[in-house]
Amino acid sequence: MTYREIHNEELEQVTDVVGRAFRFDGAAFAQRMREGQHRYDARNARVWAEAGQVVAALFTYQRDLTVSGAMLPAGLVGLVSVPPEQRRRGYAHRLMSALLQEFYAAGLPISLLYPYDIDFYRRLGYGIVNEAWYLELPLDQLSDFDEMRRVVRLDSDDLPKMEALFEQERSQRNGWLSRRKAEWIGRLLPDPADGGAWPRQREMVGLPDGDGGLSGYLIYTLAPVENPPARGGATPRELHVYEWVSATDEAWRALAGFVAAQRAQADFLRYTAPVDFPLPYAVRNRTTYRDLRQSEFCFRDMFSWTAGLMGRLIDWPTALRKRGWPTQLTGQTVLQMDDPLFPANNVPLAVRWAAGRATVQPSDDPATARADVSTWSELYAGTLSPRVARLLGRLDADEPTIALLDQAFACDPWFLPSADWF
Repeated sequence: MTYREIHNEELEQVTDVVGRAFRFDGAAFAQRMREGQHRYDARNARVWAEAGQVVAALFTYQRDLTVSGAMLPAGLVGLVSVPPEQRRRGYAHRLMSALLQEFYAAGLPISLLYPYDIDFYRRLGYGIVNEAWYLELPLDQLSDFDEMRRVVRLDSDDLPKMEALFEQERSQRNGWLSRRKAEWIGRLLPDPADGGAWPRQREMVGLPDGDGGLSGYLIYTLAPVENPPARGGATPRELHVYEWVSATDEAWRALAGFVAAQRAQADFLRYTAPVDFPLPYAVRNRTTYRDLRQSEFCFRDMFSWTAGLMGRLIDWPTALRKRGWPTQLTGQTVLQMDDPLFPANNVPLAVRWAAGRATVQPSDDPATARADVSTWSELYAGTLSPRVARLLGRLDADEPTIALLDQAFACDPWFLPSADWF
């Protein structure tokens, strides 16, 4: 039984495993990597082997993650794969456990992944760290904004301006990841010759900032719906938002006004958005496009609230030290984590907050707050509040400690734009 990296000549063997697990063409996937058309290559692969045979595989890489104004290196995990004939033998668990040990040895504070089974990854210590609103809003019900008259069309020559705005905003947006060419070109703006031809070719618009840059941009497609509701008649068209970045209120209104102005071209907007995204408040009649029924009494469905990304704290003291904290927060307490994979994380930690930072030291004092690693991971991201965690029986803490932790872990919700999904 072996956990290891792979040799370059083994790539096709690994992508065959991944392709059979996820039901796609593994050979074509390998070809894309060899041509430099994917964020992964052979160096990103990890496998679990039995008697020389690859029985499980995954791909991993690192990006910087924004957490309350600080940038933390994060270990990202994708395509965790066990082929059909090797399942129910514990290979995925062993593969993931070995990868987490690799992350710990590298000093990474946190790992992120998109789960195929939330409960499976909870058993490995992961928790939900990202929620999103799935919007399907009728364009004929969106409010108009005069600022849309300043919107201009963008093309590939404007990419440096878009990158500059993204980097500016990334420092303030929890959950955003650093980007490389693989995200900008391979995921966000694919070549039309590579499956992005009209009508699904990406379009771009933006708002100039007056200094040669941009204060906002939108990347979208206008195309027929691929899975229309069963109503008969003409196939509806959607405006599918891939990325919406705005640095000012004016820029947000300009982009929202541009979307509303497309009502003659599309029936509705589709966008997986941050949970604090304001667009639902700009809808005149609050309905979704697909489901016009009342949910109960006079209440109408507006959107779906979805859970996506999972995260796991790896180096617990480093994760506490490196992130940003509320600048007005002052206080101290002793925290304890129950982490069966990393015994060093089980040591009680004296944490003192001041001036937006945390000092962290091992403590001989008894913990005033104790939870398992999955719970602390969700608290860390703000998807679970300390008070609710105690209500659910997942956090052991007294009332003064809960009041302090409610202040400490309050933060803007984490969100990953679709180009960074992995």
